[in-house]
Amino acid sequence: MSQKSSSIALIDLGCSADRRGQGRAVSPFRRVGRQTLLERTVRRLCESSLLDSIAIVGDNEFSGLIAQSCTQPAVWLPTDEPSCVARAWYAAQSLEAEWVVTVNATSVFVDPILIDRLLATAWGNPKSDMVAFMSMHKSGLCEQAAGLAGDACNRRVLKQMMRDPAVMNDSRGLSQLLVSMPEVFHTRLIPLPEVLEYTDLRFMLETERDLDRAQMILEATGEDCDYRDLVPLASHFDR
Repeated sequence: MSQKSSSIALIDLGCSADRRGQGRAVSPFRRVGRQTLLERTVRRLCESSLLDSIAIVGDNEFSGLIAQSCTQPAVWLPTDEPSCVARAWYAAQSLEAEWVVTVNATSVFVDPILIDRLLATAWGNPKSDMVAFMSMHKSGLCEQAAGLAGDACNRRVLKQMMRDPAVMNDSRGLSQLLVSMPEVFHTRLIPLPEVLEYTDLRFMLETERDLDRAQMILEATGEDCDYRDLVPLASHFDR
């Protein structure tokens, strides 16, 4: 992976808090076996054939923990920017990225097959502002895809959002911001894989319970399973 690229995965340590607001966020530096959650996430992303680079952004306070982590070939880009949009723009500029795929720092199940599907669609639809998975049966962002794929955002969108003070002061994540403004930004939606369509499974790690469940799944599947292997096992552990 080169440091000058056209498509990057962005891991934003500033967005790794518990989205449910319960104050029990799982740290990306928490170890599961021999690796931290962040290290596992980077390793999975390295298997994508369409990603050129992986960027990790966050406050300078994380620099010590990053230095102690095995996150190569990901590029560490420390920044004290308070906005997720500003951090994403900083990464896109630093690595000359046209498309930015946002991935949570604890996405140990992120799937390179789904990442490549996002990027293939993005490059095939250059006028789109964002590419995301959709459900045929539910509205909004797909919870099933969260933790498995993320969303792809075009560089020009970040540049446009940087000029909007209201957006810069918004505490929501990048994907939530884009989806909330359909009159401004065009989102290209692609169907969720059928095996994920009819489940209510979640693959995000937000709480200790999520982490315990993930550890059992990882022990059962090994290191290199894809989403098709995960569904039956996750269904078993959720009974």
